[in-house]
Amino acid sequence: MIGEKMVAEAREWIGTKWQHQASLKGVATDCVGLVRGVYTTVTGRPVESDTDYHRMPVPGREKRLQEELSNYAAMVEIANRQPGDVLLFSFINGTSNHVGIYAGEGRFIHAWADVQKVVEMPLSPAWFRSLKNVFRIPETLY
Repeated sequence: MIGEKMVAEAREWIGTKWQHQASLKGVATDCVGLVRGVYTTVTGRPVESDTDYHRMPVPGREKRLQEELSNYAAMVEIANRQPGDVLLFSFINGTSNHVGIYAGEGRFIHAWADVQKVVEMPLSPAWFRSLKNVFRIPETLY
């Protein structure tokens, strides 16, 4: 149930302009802001987090996103992903630096700088190769 609500809320953000460190549906967001905004709306719980983060990975902070996600969700096997799960990607030197929300049926929703907005797209082989971890928000939090 919470997963379905996560996907429905994330879809309401589609088309929102991409902007680093933003998190306001219909105005601007980045990938982290999208996940924070969706989580807060669905659970009613604010995310307490370091909002002063760099767009590109910073040495020594490689696990920041993974650690933050672990405060709010449980890691699950990639093969067991379900709609509403948060996907954590790693592109540069094994550093986790991008997140999205799994929409089911091989698709995900994310704020992507390359297209300057929130989009839903296939979890293509290239994206899947970069998928590092999957996190699920426990139903008990809702």
